[in-house]
Amino acid sequence: MKNKYPKIGKTMRERAGYTQSYLSTLLENQYSVSSIRNYEIGERDAPVSYLLSLSNLYRCTLPDLFDEEKRYYMYSNIDMLNYSYVNHKSKIEKPDVKFAYSYDRNIHTDKYDYLYYLLTADDATLNLSMGTRLLVQMKGKEMIDVNYNERIYLISVDKETHPDYDYEKFSHINPHFKTTQTKQFFTKAKLVKDLPNKTVMYYDGKIVRCMNYRKFKNMIDGVVHKYIFDDNIDEFALMPSKDGFILQ
Repeated sequence: MKNKYPKIGKTMRERAGYTQSYLSTLLENQYSVSSIRNYEIGERDAPVSYLLSLSNLYRCTLPDLFDEEKRYYMYSNIDMLNYSYVNHKSKIEKPDVKFAYSYDRNIHTDKYDYLYYLLTADDATLNLSMGTRLLVQMKGKEMIDVNYNERIYLISVDKETHPDYDYEKFSHINPHFKTTQTKQFFTKAKLVKDLPNKTVMYYDGKIVRCMNYRKFKNMIDGVVHKYIFDDNIDEFALMPSKDGFILQ
């Protein structure tokens, strides 16, 4: 049996983790729980004021409210860090203002932790421009493998054994981290096919380096799940959100 009216808002409410009762509270009880239920199952026609209230609450477009296939883009509460790597010097820091970027549904937040990194300078190692944002799947209980396809990895190296020792004074976001021992940066890496031993080739700045597969694997902190470049990133309008994030 066809619904009388379009189904409104159920997918976005479930994505946010709200119950119908809590949603009613967030909307200052302007809409009863029974009304919300009827809007979601298409038994009542939702007023424009309700659509605008949901759009403002979820920071989504009006078509997102009608989407039952979860094709929409989600706004993420994944922490964001600024990153630069220039002349062998890596800099990772929390921005003054928290950001939330949109990402596709096909990531596994139930299995992995993710972090966003925004490139604040052109990166010769990655051959990516300033303004690129990297969604990084962090290492969990299982180690991250390296194969013959080149991917971008976030690695930590022991500075005292690395050829660039003393190039930089690395500042880590964790105040309890031993800052004098580790250098963390992104690198493109892959297995080398024409070497007899299992060897990884990676890039440090414009320098190509090779390392034993197992040793390199132990250095991996995460792998880039996807990256997006916005050439107009400085022109984005910032919208303050109720959870303390700023959406771009």
